[in-house]
Amino acid sequence: MISIVARIKAKPESIDLVKTGMLTLVAETVKENGCINYNLHQDNADPSIFFFYENWSGEEALQDHLKSEHMQVYIKATKGQLAESAMNKLTKLA
Repeated sequence: MISIVARIKAKPESIDLVKTGMLTLVAETVKENGCINYNLHQDNADPSIFFFYENWSGEEALQDHLKSEHMQVYIKATKGQLAESAMNKLTKLA
């Protein structure tokens, strides 16, 4: 199993556009083979910051997700609308 924590900061003027794109992404991603969970969170203090908490059955499932049509649509829709983004792959130790 692979866990992912992704942090995305939308530009202030793009918060609603990015959020809408993410919600659409979630609706499609949870249907994917190998997706254990795909949770989206929004920061309480700064609504421009979003976090994905994801668990995948393995690296192959994650790579399939990153190549999926709905991920590509999201990337195109939010191009130029993000202030920053980071993705961390995690391995559970205990």
